Amino acid sequence: MRLTMKGKNGSLNQFTQKVKNKHGDVIEYPKVNGIRDPNNSKHWRWKLTWKEKIDNRWLTRGLRVKPSQVAKVQKSIARNVGIEEIREFLS
Repeated sequence: MRLTMKGKNGSLNQFTQKVKNKHGDVIEYPKVNGIRDPNNSKHWRWKLTWKEKIDNRWLTRGLRVKPSQVAKVQKSIARNVGIEEIREFLS
């Protein structure tokens, strides 16, 4: 199960990253012993995405979110906090 939390100003997405090492093995990051828990923020990589209109074109922008910041970003999205304020918090 993957979580995508959508708000009117942005979305928080959880994902994993697969990397092929020098031996040809595919490793999934972040590494987790046992079963990956969908509710444990440390078991996932996180990204905040939003759309911006630049030169009459909509572009998708994104920022990585640290696991320690996930709860605050989720609360901010739920309260419809502006993307500028969330981006400032993440910087």
